[in-house]
Amino acid sequence: MLRTYNGLMAKATYLIVFLGLLMTSGCGSTYSATVQSGGVPPEARALSDEAYALIGQNNPEAALPKSREAVRLAPTFAEAQKNLALALCNLGRFDEALAPSMEAVRLRPEFDKAHNVLGRVFRGKKQNGDAIQEFKEAIRLNPKSPTPYYHLAKIHEELLDFGAAIKFYQQLLQVKPGDQEAYLDLIRLQRATGQESAFLVTLGQAAKAVKEPARLYYNVGKLHQNGGELGAAEKYYREAIRLKPDYGWPYTNLAIVLFETNQVDEAITIGREAVRLSPLDPYPYNNLGGALFSKGRYEEALSAYRGAVSVAPGFALGYLSMGTVFCYMEKSEEAKAAWKHAITLGNPSVSEKAQMNLTESRCSVANRVNTAVEKLAETGAARQTSVKSL
Repeated sequence: MLRTYNGLMAKATYLIVFLGLLMTSGCGSTYSATVQSGGVPPEARALSDEAYALIGQNNPEAALPKSREAVRLAPTFAEAQKNLALALCNLGRFDEALAPSMEAVRLRPEFDKAHNVLGRVFRGKKQNGDAIQEFKEAIRLNPKSPTPYYHLAKIHEELLDFGAAIKFYQQLLQVKPGDQEAYLDLIRLQRATGQESAFLVTLGQAAKAVKEPARLYYNVGKLHQNGGELGAAEKYYREAIRLKPDYGWPYTNLAIVLFETNQVDEAITIGREAVRLSPLDPYPYNNLGGALFSKGRYEEALSAYRGAVSVAPGFALGYLSMGTVFCYMEKSEEAKAAWKHAITLGNPSVSEKAQMNLTESRCSVANRVNTAVEKLAETGAARQTSVKSL
């Protein structure tokens, strides 16, 4: 059953948590006097503000002691209780966050942010019914805040109620029209539920609303690529490049799509551009190496793989691929050295393949065909990893 504020069970729950808070805080009669005075010591307010700023900087660990001290100094300060709960929530400590979040709501029932935090706590505790009620109350109190719409969309998506999830994403975009992530989530669900015409309408709206449409088209391309729709993925990556020619990620993934659709020569051209635009990312080098290797251009492939391990010395896949190239160049000792080094870098799947190559003497002429097949499989693994998301 959903909890209602007027229900006896809810009142009992609040009372139990409230009494527990009194007992653990050691405030006693001082707490009651503070409630009556309603005053907030300046130090408590300052600590609470500092805690909230640290939470905004994604540092809940540092926020936690400040928010605890703010609550100790001013246990009736709803903002401090809310920030304590938020810090705990961001640390995944939902059981501990329950008491201060409920206390914040008890102290200020009209405080929409307190309901949002309590909703997050319930969501973390897998109490979706209670979470939904809190977020809906937050909307009633402040319908212009995007936060509760986002969480309601996510909850309904997790419950496989895609119609409701779509509705809440649409409502979120009404209060926050330029939210690219919300557009992408909405597009993803529309495509997943076969609403192709609605998806195209949403994409058109998003392209006009977001600040960086190139990133939007890149991510839409990624959605299609992950779904195996390579023709559509190519179209959206090319549109992203047209809108922002110096944006490296679409080049990286477009090179992958071109390789997978047997447009290897253009994959090499686009791959070189991806390397130029993302010189510190090992995956464009690795993908370029795979395309060059497939054309028998071993020296160039080796140079690309060396580039990958130069910018990322711990990139085990680069060493594994280098070993394969050395095999085809009839440099068995260099191949073995590359595979042995790959094993030391702590990537379990790569280490397993490198060890297999060493054990089965994959540099022998009889095994080169098998090595080539595994090399293409490794290129596939690199492609999966290099499909970036924002």
